[in-house]
Amino acid sequence: MSHDTTPLSFTRREFWSGAIAAWCAFMIILTVTLMISAIATAGMPWGSLGSTLLLYLLYGIPFGGIVAAIVTLLSLPIVWPLSRLLRRSESVTVHIVAYLLLGGLLGFAVCALNALSNGSGDVVTVFQSPVTWLVMLACAVSVAAGWAWAARTTLRLLHRRRAEATAPVSG
Repeated sequence: MSHDTTPLSFTRREFWSGAIAAWCAFMIILTVTLMISAIATAGMPWGSLGSTLLLYLLYGIPFGGIVAAIVTLLSLPIVWPLSRLLRRSESVTVHIVAYLLLGGLLGFAVCALNALSNGSGDVVTVFQSPVTWLVMLACAVSVAAGWAWAARTTLRLLHRRRAEATAPVSG
């Protein structure tokens, strides 16, 4: 389908670019969150700030990165139909809200599955944890950032094609 008739329709390449951007955004948020957590909890029993930072980052980044990559890949069959459904809407607000909601739902699903798999509670109690709300926020922002990256790339290409089509031919 042409980008001219559906300006926010992504090619598969642009879609994958957005998925990778969402994962990268999540990893940045995760790293910052781990660093803030390490600073807040430095001291006993973890030790100095340096050792706490090292501990949090050495375990948190690889584990979080793997989980985020798996969630990203597993969510693609949901995200692709959503992107196809929204392709004719030129409202950036509609797209951002849809992807924020989707990201929040993905974050909640991960927290709920974690709680249910380790027997630490039911789905209702998951909402009582501030960590759940932080994960939901991080996922929401990440998914919306992935969409924004893909949209920016798509629109930049569309504008370039339009400019080339209307440029005078020299010769």
